Amino acid sequence: MRYLYIVIFLLVCAGLALTQTPQPASQTSPSPSPSPSVEKKRVEQVTVGISTSYEGLTNGLSPWSSQTLEVSAKLTAGPTLYGSFSLVRRFNLNDRNLMLGYTQRLGKAKRWYFTAEGSYSPTNAVLARWSTTVELARKFSRGWAGHASGRYGAYASGRANLATVGADKYFRKNYSVGYTLYLGNSARTRISNTHLVHGNYYYGEANSLRLTVAAGRSLESLGRGGIVATNTKSLNFLGQHWFNKNWGLVYNVGIQQQGNIYQRRGFSISLRRRF
Repeated sequence: MRYLYIVIFLLVCAGLALTQTPQPASQTSPSPSPSPSVEKKRVEQVTVGISTSYEGLTNGLSPWSSQTLEVSAKLTAGPTLYGSFSLVRRFNLNDRNLMLGYTQRLGKAKRWYFTAEGSYSPTNAVLARWSTTVELARKFSRGWAGHASGRYGAYASGRANLATVGADKYFRKNYSVGYTLYLGNSARTRISNTHLVHGNYYYGEANSLRLTVAAGRSLESLGRGGIVATNTKSLNFLGQHWFNKNWGLVYNVGIQQQGNIYQRRGFSISLRRRF
């Protein structure tokens, strides 16, 4: 637990430090001090979240659980920096995981979105020891959007790759539907594919409801059991609701069938605070 306390302290301190407005020059400085009206913050908004998850598994397998601290900072210059630290328990194995990410809108019209993520797990009992993810998305006319991504993960039992490509359609300002194709493979498995469709409803300011259905064949890390490819089906309901400008809640309930290995049923919930 001491690792969690240390990371919580460092991430929160960094986020609060970023939100501080630069102080004007001292009275002894030869340059005139800027007036408060022209002072600019380096960070437009910082969001801190604390989340927990629990999933029960069939076939006598131990449940999964996790606790995560999340911090994101939207910089005034444009990009958003984010990160998380997680304590994860799966198959009676414990992992710690650190993730850092960067996202930026590109182009004069700001229609392109670029995202890069990296993660590191010093324990890597089930999770990847390290992974990298790159995603590119674009808004098109008439409410269309497209996205593609690639991920490489180095696990204790070998590497695993995942590529995605998808499209979304927004209509009536409050609704969207979309499709994503997932293609994965590892050193011991052939290319597997999973198809996911989703529908979204948006309400209020930054509030949403989302339903996803997926089916196909996907990779799963079983820890000491290595990486396997199995048939999979899943159903998830997700939501995000902000009670006011500062406090919000993100939640998810779902069920997933992973071949004949197990069925997972569980939930996750995250409390978020804006600064």
